Amino acid sequence: MADLGGRVALITGGATGIGLATARRFSRAGAAVVINYSRSAAAAQAAVAELTAAGGRALAVRADVSHDGEVRAMMDRAVAELGGIDYLVNNAGWTRRVQPHRDFESLTDDVWDRVWAVNVKGVFYCVRAATPHLLRREGGAVVNVTSIAAYTGTGSSMAYAASKGALEVLTLSLARALAPIRVNAVAPGLIATGFGGWTAVHWEADADRPFADRRRDGAGDRLPGHRHRRDGPVDPGRRWVPPSGSCQRLSSGWMSGSRACHVSS
Repeated sequence: MADLGGRVALITGGATGIGLATARRFSRAGAAVVINYSRSAAAAQAAVAELTAAGGRALAVRADVSHDGEVRAMMDRAVAELGGIDYLVNNAGWTRRVQPHRDFESLTDDVWDRVWAVNVKGVFYCVRAATPHLLRREGGAVVNVTSIAAYTGTGSSMAYAASKGALEVLTLSLARALAPIRVNAVAPGLIATGFGGWTAVHWEADADRPFADRRRDGAGDRLPGHRHRRDGPVDPGRRWVPPSGSCQRLSSGWMSGSRACHVSS
């Protein structure tokens, strides 16, 4: 990543997993980092302590991205304390495992509403609140973290897969509406971060099941013979701002600009 001294990056869901890996990457490049969290207060404070101990600038801000007022307050605080916002990484997400996918009765309205509120509306709220600040800074960019589930229809639940598909389309619309602000999406595969209650233990057990069974039940997010990523999270901060309409390799995940592209590992 280029030298980002003097820049400010805000990462939603930045206290753990992919969000934390992204925060570390930005901090190493010299950017000040805003780590948003909703429930992981201890992890957020630990992340701030880690980054500041390494010589970086970091700020933890609690906000539930599904609440517009909290999002706007978060953006205002980031600007007040760090001077602006240059980069927004929409990484916060929510899911609940409903498997097999044919268990329709367990996919309740509460699950649908919460998934949509965080994974789709939450991204829109963050982009809307950040846009005036991004426009004041030259070279602003937005990255939305979607999922391979957007393309496969698999994952923790049908609602989750649908929400990530919606986010892919929202990314395309935002890219057209916000130019010259760059808007792109990163779609990682399964990673052992604990998100959605899936740990390495669950994945190792799942790996022994026939692929056809995993696919039918909604857990088949990889091709036969592929292993789940265990060497650390995909990092949206790595080559994450391609020109509009381009596609680039990003670790073992997928990236889409104004179109989607498959990237093999």
